[in-house]
Amino acid sequence: MKVYDAMANAFIKEGTTSLFGLLGDGQMTWWAAMSKYPQLKIVDVRDEGCAVTMAEGYAMATGKIGVASSTQGRGWRA
Repeated sequence: MKVYDAMANAFIKEGTTSLFGLLGDGQMTWWAAMSKYPQLKIVDVRDEGCAVTMAEGYAMATGKIGVASSTQGRGWRA
C-alpha cells in the first residue's frame, strides 16, 4: 500500500466527509486517493486561507471534522 492510500484511508476512517483545499503537486496523489471515496466531497478553492477558513466554518457548523489541504511553495496571486 502506498503512503497516500494509507493516509486517505486513515482520514476516511476518522470520519472525514469534506475536504477543502488548493490542489497542487505536493498532494496530488493523496487527492486522487481521496477522490475514490464516494462519501467524500472535495471543494477546490483558489486560496490557502480560504481552505482553512472553510474547513473551520464547516467544523463549527456541523460538529464534524474540517480538513484543509494545500500544496507546497508560495501561493499564486492574481
